[in-house]
Amino acid sequence: MPEITIKIGPRSYNVACGEGEQEKVAALGELIAEQYARLGTARAARESQNLLFTALFMADELTDLRSRVEDAEAGADAKMASFRAEAQEAREALAKAQQNLREVEDTTAQSIETAVANAKADAAKDIERTLAKAEQEQVKNGGEKAELKAEIEILRKAEARAREEVQSLKAELEDLREANAKQHDLFVSPIDEASMATTLEALADKAEKAAAAMESSAKAAD
Repeated sequence: MPEITIKIGPRSYNVACGEGEQEKVAALGELIAEQYARLGTARAARESQNLLFTALFMADELTDLRSRVEDAEAGADAKMASFRAEAQEAREALAKAQQNLREVEDTTAQSIETAVANAKADAAKDIERTLAKAEQEQVKNGGEKAELKAEIEILRKAEARAREEVQSLKAELEDLREANAKQHDLFVSPIDEASMATTLEALADKAEKAAAAMESSAKAAD
């Protein structure tokens, strides 16, 4: 077992120590020597008393250090308890905030669902109104088309009647011409002018009636 020599005051001591503990034991010897040096000129005649006082110095420092450690541990315990209380409050606050957030999310979701439902209902109403209006317009346009077709048909019939009247006037006029020609050939004299005038007036009257009928049909169509 290795040994080292430590010097305390005027005396040297050989101390056995474990392998590798030489430096540690030497440091402890230096610490004892520093406490011994605190005696100064108050050293006693007996070296054992000087060592006793050195031990008391070291015990006093050790007691002071232990008191500081205990105070530090007590302060650390108090701080730890405070930290734990604050952590518990933080956890409770977090739980409350999460609950509030869930309530807000639920309320927001319900509001969104309500808004979407209202929007869908409004859109459905708008679509129904638009379809109803379109159907009304379609019915109205269909009625107008039917009326227009009826008016066109009336005009066509009036035109056909006017054409028939014109054809009839042309035929009568042709008959008059033929009759006039025959009488001219037989009597070598023109047809009676009064009779011709009466016939022409009748033809003109028929033409005026046909024109009036077409005008009435046109006004009725308007």
